[in-house]
Amino acid sequence: MQNYPLHFPDVFADSVATQIWQQYKERIERVLKPLPLLQKQDILLEIQSHIWESVEHDSAQSEAEKVLNATRKLGHPEEFLQPVVGKKLLENASHTLNPRVLAQSLYYMIGGSRMQSILVLAMSLLYTILFVLALMVCLKFVFPHNVGLFAGEAGGFAFGFFDYSNLDKKYYDVFGYWFVPLGLAVCVLLYTIVTKIAYRIVQSIVTTTIASDENH
Repeated sequence: MQNYPLHFPDVFADSVATQIWQQYKERIERVLKPLPLLQKQDILLEIQSHIWESVEHDSAQSEAEKVLNATRKLGHPEEFLQPVVGKKLLENASHTLNPRVLAQSLYYMIGGSRMQSILVLAMSLLYTILFVLALMVCLKFVFPHNVGLFAGEAGGFAFGFFDYSNLDKKYYDVFGYWFVPLGLAVCVLLYTIVTKIAYRIVQSIVTTTIASDENH
């Protein structure tokens, strides 16, 4: 955690300034709600640092106007914090592989850059495929003779739910009940790989964006 000025006041001498800050802070905390406590504190302290510096260097006469100007410079927390929270959640998901955290990260990253939105769509497609495979694994116990990978004696393959009872060609189940552990292994492996690669891509996007902003 970086060293930010922890003495930033939550209560100002001007009651209007205090109200402006408290309302802005509540909006920030609502956006940061999905994050763990330490990450919330780190981001909030960074925002407080920007507010503090802006108020200190503002030449406006009233304290309320200084705080209002500082919040306007930062913008709406619902907009500029959403991709930040998405990146943090994806980072957490890449370590814990928690599906709920991953789903939250995809939702929050939709509001990010164009590249992040494209990444979200690609990840959503891949996770949908993984979900279908996991569903097939579960259905194998219910329909053991109709779910799996099937090969025809005359050639050709069929995957998923397959009813070959009324067909002239003969088909056989390639893996049998081995389809269950193999399917689960593939799901876990691909889920881990996709999540970790996605996090690395997001890191690269954020780093490139920061470098571009600094050059301008």
